[in-house]
Amino acid sequence: GTNTVITAGDDVAVIAGSDHTVGATSKSSGGGGIAGKIAFTTARLDSVTEAFTQSGARITAGDVLAIRTSSQSTGKTNTYTLAIAVGAGADSDDTNGDRGVKLNAASTVTIGAGSLLHANTIDIDAGIDKAYGEAVARSEAYSVIFFSVATAFSRALVDITADATVNLNGSTTRITGIQGVDIQAHQAGVKAERIQVGSASRSSA
Repeated sequence: GTNTVITAGDDVAVIAGSDHTVGATSKSSGGGGIAGKIAFTTARLDSVTEAFTQSGARITAGDVLAIRTSSQSTGKTNTYTLAIAVGAGADSDDTNGDRGVKLNAASTVTIGAGSLLHANTIDIDAGIDKAYGEAVARSEAYSVIFFSVATAFSRALVDITADATVNLNGSTTRITGIQGVDIQAHQAGVKAERIQVGSASRSSA
């Protein structure tokens, strides 16, 4: 809380970490005279990871003072459709207005106004260490006669927003590291993969 006092002869570590996974799978297959197969998926993850000191905090460490956050998030979707008919249509997330993977990750370290931090070394680090999204959409449509219609549409979407921030609040905040102070916000392992395949054919017999 406000005006918290922490004193340690050795190290002080204030660490917040998160590791979340979300996923969705959808499959539709069939046939007949006329077959239209549809598969929709949506995977959404909103993650907030925060480490902070309240205003007026006084933290003293004899050696290392570390205030860190680490955010990891993974999202995956997989859709598959198969239609075998005289008139065949397959739709894997093509007409889905809310398709695919959506990751929103925020990782924040906040030092409250008027805080006094003192140690041999100080490490303040807000980190996005992983934000991985994978969307796979596959569709297959086969017509059993030549004079007919076969359509297959697939659409894969990955949308990632990653924000790493360090906030140092207040004009009276003091951060003293006798041998050094390291303050950083970093992002690593932010990756999006999209695989979309559509295959449609009519029998030549």
